[in-house]
Amino acid sequence: MEILKIIGTFFIQPTVWLVTILMFVIYNQRVKKERQAFRTAVDSDFYEERHAIKVGILFGIIGSVILFGTGTMIPMNWVLIYTICMIAGLLLYPLFNSIYPLFLISGLIYGMLGWQSSNMDVFKNETFQPEFLTGILLVGTLSLLITGIALHLFRKSQLSPSTQAGKRGRNISSFKMKELYLIPLVILVPGNQFHSVFDWWPLIHVAGTEYNVIILPLIIGLTLRIYKELPKLAIGFIKKQYLYLAVVSACLAIISAFYPIAGIIGLVILLIAYLGDRYVIKRHDNKQEKWFAESDEGILIVGVRPETPAAKMDVEVGDVVIQCNGINVRNENELYKALESSSTYCRLKIKTFSGDTKITESAIFSDSPYEIGLVIIK
Repeated sequence: MEILKIIGTFFIQPTVWLVTILMFVIYNQRVKKERQAFRTAVDSDFYEERHAIKVGILFGIIGSVILFGTGTMIPMNWVLIYTICMIAGLLLYPLFNSIYPLFLISGLIYGMLGWQSSNMDVFKNETFQPEFLTGILLVGTLSLLITGIALHLFRKSQLSPSTQAGKRGRNISSFKMKELYLIPLVILVPGNQFHSVFDWWPLIHVAGTEYNVIILPLIIGLTLRIYKELPKLAIGFIKKQYLYLAVVSACLAIISAFYPIAGIIGLVILLIAYLGDRYVIKRHDNKQEKWFAESDEGILIVGVRPETPAAKMDVEVGDVVIQCNGINVRNENELYKALESSSTYCRLKIKTFSGDTKITESAIFSDSPYEIGLVIIK
């Protein structure tokens, strides 16, 4: 019965409902924009929800074990501040696309209010302890680690292409990933503040000390846009940046365990480092020499639909189709005419984004050659 109560406290939190709604909004916007731009969605599957559930369950369990194993405790005052920051961040997420800075800001607000008063006003029975900042830093470290690992698990179709006019009169494409993850972390909150207000709230006793038990909805927003680098290379670079930042966060958490004042300093350092990291990621992409632009040599591929002949042929974003079934192609109409020349088989000559040439072939749908699965720049 107590376990059901604990789970119930998770689903009554407003941030959980906001994230769920936003997942549907993100999915609908992606599919709508792709269909308007390319007459088809690269991936009509609601992978945003499926991926979020998989990541949420896996890392919710792992993260909860880590927090319990390290004896991490989180103050209720911070939970309230965090919830307010997350609600604001989720409402503004379509505009600003960033969640992690608000996590750090919630820790800074808690720390600064706590240092000014040894007894915060929200819960008069909860005394500020600098050691709580170590727990907040540890939760932030988990957030960065999960983001890096989630990037490692991404699949090609999760990058949504868009097209805009280039400076030289040619259309160019960019690729965007936008996802939200909801990680349910079981945490201990010292005291009985919630239980004293809501007598049904789960409360446990450990070594004579009372603890509220709550499931904290750790919210992770993953948004990135790629303009000039192969997506698989760009994702690899961004993943490393997040993992490097996670190492820095873990080191700051350890230091703050011995020097409590380092907790606030660590949060400031992480906020500056995160903003600098975003600049480094953007600059890294801008430094690349080549754009995803229309080509005179053939047809630029900006997306490959999963489980189609093109996916089986390992056609990738950035490839330029030069020939189809031995026929030179320069536009979409020529491509499909060439496909119709062989009703059951397709052979493509491709120039890769790096300039190499490759030949690939596969059987196709005999009654639907248009369903080869290629998404072409418009």
